[in-house]
This record gives sequence, structure tokens and C-alpha cells, in this order.
Amino acid sequence: MAALVSLVMTDIVGSTRRWNMAEGAMAADMETHDRLIVEVVAAAGGRVFKHTGDGMIAVFDDPAAAVSAAAGVQRALGDIVWQHADGLQVRAAVHSGVVYERDGDMFGTAVNKVARILSVCPPGAVLVSNTIAVLLAERAPEGHSLRVVGEVSLTGFSTPEVVHAVTGAGVAVVGSLSAAIDPGRRGGELPRIDDELLGRTDEVAAIWDALGRARLVTLVGVGGMGKTRLALEVAAGGSDAFAGGVWWIDLSNATTADAVVPVALAAVGARETEGRTALQAVCDRFAGMTALVVIDNCEHVLHAAFELVDALRSAAPELRIVATSREALGVRGEQLIPIGSLPIADGVALFAERARAVRPDLDVDANREVIERLCARLDGIPLAIELAAARCRSMLPAEIDSRLDDRFRLLRGGRAGAERHRTLQAAVAWSYEMLDDDERTVFQGLCVFAGGTLVDGLAVVCGIDELEVLDIVDRLIARSMVVTVACEFGSRYELLETLRQFAEDRLVEAGTIDQVRNRHLDWVHHLAGSIARSGGTPGAGHAFCRFCVEVDNMRVAIAHALGTDRHHRAHEIVAAIGGSALIRLEYSLFDMVRPIRLDDDWTDAAAVCAAWGAHADQQRGVRPVEGPVGGVPEHFVRTNPAVTLLHAWLQLVGFGRWQVALDLIEGIRPSGDGLRLAVDQAWLAFTGLAINNDRHEVDLDEVDRRGRAALALARSTGDEVAIAEISIWFASALAWGRPQQALDLTADAKEIALRLGALQILDVATAFAVMALASGLANGTVERRAVAFDLRQLLVNQLQQGSVYNVVVLSGVVFTLFATHDPDAAIMLVLAIKDFNGFDYSLTLHEAGVDLPADLTPYRTRLAAMSLADVVGQVIAALDRVIAEEEADTAAGGGS
Repeated sequence: MAALVSLVMTDIVGSTRRWNMAEGAMAADMETHDRLIVEVVAAAGGRVFKHTGDGMIAVFDDPAAAVSAAAGVQRALGDIVWQHADGLQVRAAVHSGVVYERDGDMFGTAVNKVARILSVCPPGAVLVSNTIAVLLAERAPEGHSLRVVGEVSLTGFSTPEVVHAVTGAGVAVVGSLSAAIDPGRRGGELPRIDDELLGRTDEVAAIWDALGRARLVTLVGVGGMGKTRLALEVAAGGSDAFAGGVWWIDLSNATTADAVVPVALAAVGARETEGRTALQAVCDRFAGMTALVVIDNCEHVLHAAFELVDALRSAAPELRIVATSREALGVRGEQLIPIGSLPIADGVALFAERARAVRPDLDVDANREVIERLCARLDGIPLAIELAAARCRSMLPAEIDSRLDDRFRLLRGGRAGAERHRTLQAAVAWSYEMLDDDERTVFQGLCVFAGGTLVDGLAVVCGIDELEVLDIVDRLIARSMVVTVACEFGSRYELLETLRQFAEDRLVEAGTIDQVRNRHLDWVHHLAGSIARSGGTPGAGHAFCRFCVEVDNMRVAIAHALGTDRHHRAHEIVAAIGGSALIRLEYSLFDMVRPIRLDDDWTDAAAVCAAWGAHADQQRGVRPVEGPVGGVPEHFVRTNPAVTLLHAWLQLVGFGRWQVALDLIEGIRPSGDGLRLAVDQAWLAFTGLAINNDRHEVDLDEVDRRGRAALALARSTGDEVAIAEISIWFASALAWGRPQQALDLTADAKEIALRLGALQILDVATAFAVMALASGLANGTVERRAVAFDLRQLLVNQLQQGSVYNVVVLSGVVFTLFATHDPDAAIMLVLAIKDFNGFDYSLTLHEAGVDLPADLTPYRTRLAAMSLADVVGQVIAALDRVIAEEEADTAAGGGS
């Protein structure tokens, strides 16, 4: 049966999202929604004919009543306090025409048209067809009027429809709808994808997850990280997820802020109309739509992009936006997804894919190690990796790797696309050009740091107040130009190597690189001095830890000082941090300042440097030479306490002159707690080494007294480094006579060393703990296998670290463990130690059950062709046999 009626159709905007967010609240609100609509429709003389999911269709005989009811629905729903956090928004459309009822449903062109008009209706508004407007030309509903809002192309209808909006209390105002979707069109034209996205699966998943929660998702990262490619991957996968399709707006074509809206207008196919601005026309395109809009390359027109996004979100609540930018847009509710470096495995896959495109015969597996190194050196930047891979057309990966120090000249070319993506230089310059002068100063200042810096160093190098630097750094981090890493001292700021090289090139071009490096040198010099002055104070542990995190900056500063003929400044730095460098096993710092060729221009700092260097050499197994430590002039041994101490150490550990070493330190007159602690530590160390070498008779009660006094002094100063060092050397003097006390002391020292990262203290504490345990083997209180295993691990670790002297000492004091299992290895070790530093372990060997043979010629012959490490390798093999035999005995029930 056919009938001429007026139809009102309503729909809840974003109902699916609201149901997913809070199903219980939505169910309660739907009851209120349905009840109110039925009441309003009935009061206006109509009837609800059908519920359509989260909407309804009502039928009226009078078009004026239909319009009044639609407006009344908006007014009534707008007065409700909804349980759902986002509330409810309804859109409504009205049209008159012939309908057909059949089997409890309604059909006909009129039903289709009102549905199409509803699809372009903004939330809170009421749109009516031109038919309704004509019917009400002489009798508009009381309190309302109709206004033309545009000619709209409706899907399935060949002729555009002139649409009118109802105005009045409680009804949302509607702008122009002239930009509505063309018939059959869903979304805009996306850039072409030429290749598969490699890796980034976690990022793609994170973007989709964020789109489920937020209306704006911004991908942020430094140039070349692949933000556009990721956004394109999401766009390509979103065509079926959004009823209104996916739209792409590329702002790289907007050279100024004023060009942003015209670019967007063209991208979405909208048109300006009389009385509507271009921005309003862009927004009108998406009014009432559920669509995805990707806005690419926002960083250079950030404020204009902000205004575009803000306007779109206001006009189209169901719109989802993905933006790409070097920094956040700053829109409220924006969800940021940082796009960082590719993992090495993904970088290798990307390199291999692109390289094979230009060199199909490239053997990736054979070149995997160098490709992994390439990807790491290129900071995992996809653009840089792709440009490097393109070079495989004419170069091998190893050749590319060897030229990366000049990466900006090397990595040119690339595929067709934006000019800034055709070279690595252009990609970075795109971001750099957007920085202001202060931001460039800080960005460039960071390039002279190795491994980054805390704010104090950056402030000195840039010549800017710390608080102001923090503000500038914050802006650079927001622009993805600076990386921040948390450490125990706070936040460290650093540049990716690619950005560091770019910044350095800018300083070189400006002719200011040496000025910036000079300020960096001054900062390191001051820092080194403060570390030196911390000895004997509660700040010693903190200062040592600061040295550990700044050691790379120390190297850079020392190298600059030497390269600019400021040798004395380099000596002063190394002399100040020598103790920290030794216990951190940073031997290379001493190597940097040698050989010291000063003729008659020796300084105290140079003498201390040379003495530290000789001490480090001896630790690494270099045979010391006779004369003052490090070849310094004799008078420094008598006048500089630091040189005297180091010379005394060398006399004992290098030549076995225990009494000479003790006499030297007894002659030092300490001028402060720091020096007093160093002298006490040396006395305990010399005494312990003498006992362990030849069982020198020492009054252990005297050792105990002096050791306790030294520890008490160290604890009173709060110097944790001194506490740990005195503890280990105190333990060394007690290891054979009072092993349990020694074990307690080494446990304390290891706790401190582990916390501070004092590697040498940790190793030596472990060594003396092994020694104390070994002293209990004779009475059966300690399991041989466990001690042998600990010693073996320690020897291997020390060999790997290059601490050959520690290896020799460790091997020599525990002959009991392996001498009878491998007498040959034990004899070779005794001879090697005696040749190395004059220590004679023949008595210890005899106590272990092995005597030196009368004819040592065969041993000497073999020894001449071996290094100390080779000799220790024999000891490790002997310990392996001990461990295996002990385990076999245990398995057989023979006990330990």
C-alpha cells in the first residue's frame, strides 16, 4: 500500500564507539533516548514506525509536525544528563514522499533519500530536503526557520539535492554542505606504495590501538625515520575500516602557513562557496562522516596545521586523524607515537631488500656482520639505510662502511619523491632549518660531547644559563632532534651519530668548532679537578660514578688538548682522574698522554701522569724498567706524594722490594685525610703482598690494629671508594692467617664495588676471597671444586680485561689447588712470575707438594716462547681437570 507521508529519520553519532567504551552506561542511556523520542513524536502527532539499530524512523501526515518533532527531539535530548561519559549526539533528517508498506517494513525512494540526507547531517542538527522546504514555504514551524546550506550529491541519486537546515533553539547550526561526497566516492587518492613495509609491526599495531582511543594520533620522529611510510601503511589498511574512507593531505606542498588550507582544500576535493571560508569548506567535507584523514609533514607549518586539525575535530566528531610531524601539534587529546630507530634485525632486512634491487647477486649472509655494523652506525634510520643500500650498485657493504665518516656526501640519490628525502643531508637540514638561533646553539653544542651530557656540561659549552638550556633542550626533544637518557645523575642529552655529524659540519662551516671544543675542554678540566678533590670526603663515591659516565667526554677533551698543543692541560686531567681510571680499568686514558716528551719542562701533573701510566702498564703485564716510576725526574719521587706512592707500588709489585716500598711510604707526611687513607691502604697492600709472596713473618695483631684504624678513618670521612680499597688490602694481609675476617672484609668491599661499578676493586676483592677460601683447603673446611671454579672464572675474566698482573698474582697464591694435579703448569708459573716481577713462589710450591727440579733448562726453553697469558692458560686447563675430577668423585659417592 502506497502513501504520501513525511519521514523523520534519526541516528546516534558514533554509537559503536560509545558501546565499546561503556556498554552498561550506553544501555541505560538508550532506554532514555528511545523513551524521549517516542514521547516527542507522539506529542507532535506522529508515530515511530521502526527502530534502526541506534536510530528510528517516524511517520507524519503533516510535514510541519515532522520538522517540529525533529527539532523537539534535539532539544529534549540536549537537556539530558547522560550516564555515558561522552553523552549522546543525534542527527536527524526530514523528507516527504511516497512510501510503500510491506511485511511490517517501509520501502521507496523517499526512504532512501531521507537516509542519504541523514548521512551528511552534522551531530545535533536537523537537515530537510528541498521538498520539505517547498511544502513549508508559507508555514514554517513555530520558533524555527529553514536555511539553505548547499547543493549535495547523494549516493544513488543522479540529481543533486538542495538541502536546508533547521534553525532554532536546541538545534546545532550547520555550515555549508557544498563539499559533500561525490556519488560513489569513498576517500581521496593515496600516494602509491611501491614496496613492502619491512618491520615496524609494533608501531603499526600501536597506531591502530591509539586510533581506537584518540581522535588525533601524531607520529613524531626525526627526519628519515619513516613516519610517512608508516602513515601510508595505516591509510592503506583503513579503507574498509571507515565508512567515509581515507583521505590524504600532504603539507610538504604548503611552503607557507597561508598555503595549508588551500592545499587541504585541493586534497579533499572541496570548493569554497559564498559565505563560507576555505577552512569551513574543508570541514564541511567531513561533517557527519566517519573517516580517516592523514595529514603528512606538519612540522614546518605547525601552527597552521594545529588550526586545521582543531577545526576538523570540531566539525566532525567521528573523524579520526593521523598526523606526521617532527614534534607534537599541541592539540588537546593528541596521542603521540614516537617513531624511532629500526632494530638491527629490521635494519638488515631493509638493507638486504633494497640492496638486492640494485645488486641481485649480493650475498647478504656473507656480509651480515658488516651490514649489522652499518645499520648501527646509521642509527637505524630507514632513509639512511636505504640510501646506503642503493650504493651497493657500485660498492660492497664494507666499502660503504669504511666511508661513513663522510656519510652526508656518501648517502645521496635515493628514489623519486620529496627532495628532502633524496639525500640524508636534506632530510636532516629540513629539521635544522626550522630551529631558532638558541636551539641551533644548543644543538650544535651537543655535537662535541661523546655519549651525551648532563645539563651542567651543556650550559658551560653553550654559554647559556642552565634553566634556559633546559627549556631549549625540551624544545629540541619535542622536535625529535635530541635524545634523552635517564642515568643516576638525572637526564643525559645526546644526539644520534647522524645528527651529531650534521651539527659538527655546521660548526666547521661557521669556523667556530674550536671555540666550542675549547669550552668543552674547560668543562672537563674543571670536572676532573672536582673528582680529584673528592678524595677523603663523602662525595668520593658520587664523583667516581660521575667519572664513569663521563669517561668518553674525558677522552674527547684530552684528544683535543693534545691536538692543539696543550699537553699540560691534558696531563692535569689525567693526573686528576688517574685513580678513578685505574679502578675502572680505563687504561687507554693513560696511553693517550704518552710518551711524555717534556725535556726540562716537567710538571707535577706530567709526573703523576707518567707514574700512573707505568702502574697501568705493569697491571697489563708490561715489565717495568729500573729507575723512577715512569721515567720521571728523580726529584718528583721525593717531593710529590702521589708519585712517591706510585713509585713505592712499583718497587714492590714490579721488583718484589717489600722493604723499599714500605720505607718510601713511611717517609710521606700526609697533609689531609685523602693522602692519609692512600698511605694506610698502601701499607696494608704491601704487607699483604709480602705475606703472600714468601710467607713473610708479620705481626697479625699489628696488621689488625692498623687495618681497623684505617677503616675507621675511611668511614669517618664517608669516602666509599677508600672504604672498599682499604677493605680489600686489609683482607689480603689476613687471608692466610685469619680467613674468615678476610672474607667478611671482601664481602663489604664487593658490595660497594658492585654499587659503584669499581671493576678493579670488585676483581681484587673476589681474588682475595678466593685466597681466603683456599687457605681453608688444608683442614677440609672448604670444598676444593668450588674454590677451583671461582678461581678459574676469575682468571678468565682478568685475561679478557687485560689485567695480566692480577692474573699472575691470583695464580701464584693458590698453588695448593692445582700443583699436584699438574706439576708442570705449576713450575712454569713459578718461573714466569719470578721473571716478571721478582716474586719467588718456590716456598709456596714446596708447601703444595711440588719442588723445583735441579735442571730448569727445558722449562726455560719453553718459557721463552710463551707469553704470560699462555702460561696462565695452562693453569686454567689444570683447574679444569681439578673441577672435573672433583665432580667425578662426588658423582661416585666419594665426597668432595
